[in-house]
Amino acid sequence: MPTIPTEAYRYFEQRIYLPMVITILERDKHIAAELPLKLPRPYEGLIDKALAHARADLKTAEAYL
Repeated sequence: MPTIPTEAYRYFEQRIYLPMVITILERDKHIAAELPLKLPRPYEGLIDKALAHARADLKTAEAYL
């Protein structure tokens, strides 16, 4: 029975957790847009950067698997 290389565990975990993180960040982005914040752009910018990073990591994990 073949074994899974230890470096592959990270990609398996990312493939499981990153879709959940992306869903939560997208929900947070919608909530931040609806809240009456004085400065909504910094929050939206942070969420956008986190979403872009999570999507890039997910793409890398899917390419590895």
